Amino acid sequence: MNEFEILLENRWVVREKDSDMYYRVKNKLDDYKEFIKEKLGYSIIVNPKFIKLEKKPGMAESFMGILYFESVQEYKFLTIILMFLEDKGAEEQFILSQLTDYVESKYEGETKVDWTIYTHRRRLIKVLRYATEQYLIKVTDGDDSQFVNSESGEVLYENTGLSKYFLNHFNESILNYESFKDFEKSSLEDVNTDKGIFLRNRVYRKIFMSPVVYNGGAEDMDYLYIKKYRSVIENDIEKLFDSSFQVHKNGAMVLLSEDKNYKEVFPSDKNISDIVLLVNGDICARLKNGELIKAERDVITVSLPRFERIINETRNKNNHNFGKSYREMGINEFVEEVKEYMYYYRFIDMHDTEVDILPMVGKVVGGYKLEVGGQKSEVGNK
Repeated sequence: MNEFEILLENRWVVREKDSDMYYRVKNKLDDYKEFIKEKLGYSIIVNPKFIKLEKKPGMAESFMGILYFESVQEYKFLTIILMFLEDKGAEEQFILSQLTDYVESKYEGETKVDWTIYTHRRRLIKVLRYATEQYLIKVTDGDDSQFVNSESGEVLYENTGLSKYFLNHFNESILNYESFKDFEKSSLEDVNTDKGIFLRNRVYRKIFMSPVVYNGGAEDMDYLYIKKYRSVIENDIEKLFDSSFQVHKNGAMVLLSEDKNYKEVFPSDKNISDIVLLVNGDICARLKNGELIKAERDVITVSLPRFERIINETRNKNNHNFGKSYREMGINEFVEEVKEYMYYYRFIDMHDTEVDILPMVGKVVGGYKLEVGGQKSEVGNK
């Protein structure tokens, strides 16, 4: 992984946590600064404590949340923790009960925080573990699992002083923002008012931060830019990632070389990734035999129950090859997890009563290849 990939893959590179990586990235910044500024429109924070690429998406998408969080309450907890740390100095210590009192006093919502409720305690600890992983705080003494089991559990933490840099910097007040759309508009307009730069930055951000960029139609300026400057983009991706850039009628994507080892890619070595490959393969088979029909921009629209039946039928055919947790998982839970994963990677769009199966499904499929003595999973790009 080169230094640019390290900056893309991580929120920041903290010197105290990994000094070798910090200096490695710092010494190579000049190699990437021009591309980062001109193509992505990003800024870089460099100081004696950390290096951070201020990443902003070209368009907000479902997978851009915090992967570990499963509820709105966890995001609220994180926001309040950042407020709490704002008033703490670097290396200042605090105990968990100080934080829980603060969270309880600042929390807003129809349901109040109640530390006698197991779910509330578990969610807070999950957020604190995330904050520790992101190096916002350090555990000095104690075991946070004690608080999960009992509201009387205590832990001693230390503030690293990095929390004030956790969120991206904005050039204007966000107090009047009402939607994530306001952030999208600001994140690009604060770069430059020149329309050409605005468009270029938005397109490159989509390419670098999304699994696929779909063609929105004849008036889609972003996709027209991709087609017009395809060779330039291909050269940039080959140079930076040693990977290829594929552009099709209805979608464009970066296909990483097999030696790339990012945290979140598709396909991966996770069992759920193999399952989705099988679902994709079954969808393609149904398309080939005429059971499913493509509509505008190669999108296949089916009812929600029908899509869930496709997943369940894939499960029934291949369940004996799945890992134990998926073999024993209930049907409803299995279907929901597959849908969520496919939505996360832009294979589908979900509506109230329908599912749009997107063109990316036909690009990455999998099946089982019979071998002497058993079967093994085969992952293939189509």
